[in-house]
Amino acid sequence: MTQQTVFISDIHLNEHQPAITERFIHFLENNQASIEKLYILGDLFDYWIGDDDHSPLKQSISQALKKCADAGVEIYFIHGNRDYLIGKKFAQSCGMILLNEKTVISLYGKTTLLMHGDLLCTDDHAYQKYRRIMFSPIIKKICVLPPLWLRRKIAKKLRKVSQDSNSIKSMDIMDVSNDSVIGALRESQAELLIHGHTHRQTIHEVSVDGKSAQRIVLGAWENNLGNALIVSETQVPRFINFDQALTFTIPTK
Repeated sequence: MTQQTVFISDIHLNEHQPAITERFIHFLENNQASIEKLYILGDLFDYWIGDDDHSPLKQSISQALKKCADAGVEIYFIHGNRDYLIGKKFAQSCGMILLNEKTVISLYGKTTLLMHGDLLCTDDHAYQKYRRIMFSPIIKKICVLPPLWLRRKIAKKLRKVSQDSNSIKSMDIMDVSNDSVIGALRESQAELLIHGHTHRQTIHEVSVDGKSAQRIVLGAWENNLGNALIVSETQVPRFINFDQALTFTIPTK
């Protein structure tokens, strides 16, 4: 069976959408044999309040990922803007490896830059200022100090503030900046950039200093559906979108 590298992001797992959780677990269970490497590029969870939160949702996802890792799948994770507090403890329990917010890999011989994508939205100045504060090591340590009940309350409040703020922003401001994309590709000397965050699943052609490159945007798992980017040594990158069926299998051809 052809081994494939799979990229997903923005699953936004939470207690209020059990169908998404069920589909994600089935995705892991049904495709272990055909996945060599699985990259989760952020926002696996809708919010994260600390590795000491052992809710049923967190435990079920941890067990499903660990089972997948034990079956031989290499699992990698880049923090998103919703789950940036995921730490080494939870990652170890899942059998997944934490990556830097900008990670360069060789994807079947192609130099590839992986990101969540929010760093590229530089036109959203308010968000970038917020990000610099909240992602700082000191603030991240402070965030996990209050008791769990208080952290849950704060997380829900911050989520509401974020939704209200985004509702009055233009879509262009919340999208990536083309200059930032070119700058990131130039800095990393990559010919391919894969990211999530914006939920705008597509493949863009990019010119960097006269050289051709690509930017692949991953979609979100919304409306009880799912999607993934599949890459193999013999085939070009392609998206698969899961329909309403609970059981879905990644095609090997």
